[in-house]
Amino acid sequence: MAISIEFQSNAQRHSQYDWADISIGNEHIGKARCKQIFPVGTEKSSIIICSINIYPEWEEHGYGREFVDYCKHHFEIVIADRVRQTAIGFWEAMGFFNNKDGNWIYRRKEGEGTMIKKILIVDDTPVSRRILKSCITRNEQYEFFEAGDGFDGFEIFKKERPDLTFMDINMPKIGGIECLEAIRKFDPHAMVVMCSSEINPESLKTVTSLGALSVINKPPTKESVQEAISKADDTKK
Repeated sequence: MAISIEFQSNAQRHSQYDWADISIGNEHIGKARCKQIFPVGTEKSSIIICSINIYPEWEEHGYGREFVDYCKHHFEIVIADRVRQTAIGFWEAMGFFNNKDGNWIYRRKEGEGTMIKKILIVDDTPVSRRILKSCITRNEQYEFFEAGDGFDGFEIFKKERPDLTFMDINMPKIGGIECLEAIRKFDPHAMVVMCSSEINPESLKTVTSLGALSVINKPPTKESVQEAISKADDTKK
């Protein structure tokens, strides 16, 4: 299961640093002390990672690496602050280079952007579609399509063949689960992220069995949406 990241600003934490809470499902597994120089969604977004603390019972599962990969996906520049001699091998393996000042740096190369170009958002509430769209970084040039129910969503999917679809579960005419099933029958490789304010175990089991890429809660956060896009991007590559 992929990790989820929730950033909290220094003002929120009453600290000189920003913090990233690292979780798997409902389980909090660690945190990272950092500074977002330019946050996700801004031009030349960049972050300084000061420390990563994965709790002992989780530290052997590679979640520290997953956090760094997350930062590489979402920030143009990632800086590992004042790297200790014993940690140099880790940062080298993650693709960072020595800046000769004690810091190690990763810069995303031109052409390393997302493979996701077309995004379809299916939700019967215009406000919900707007909120989800606002959670998507503006660093990439996405082409957006929208639908207000499952019937229109399926028709748009067949016509436009989006790389990624965000689908509300509860909608009129054709609901999200029925639309997911229709889309996956039409295109078994389609990537669909299901969205719901209340996800019961039965619905979760159903959408998982139908091949949903992931499920996110409503209202979505920028982190949960970007995590879904990163997962789709990795799958497409």
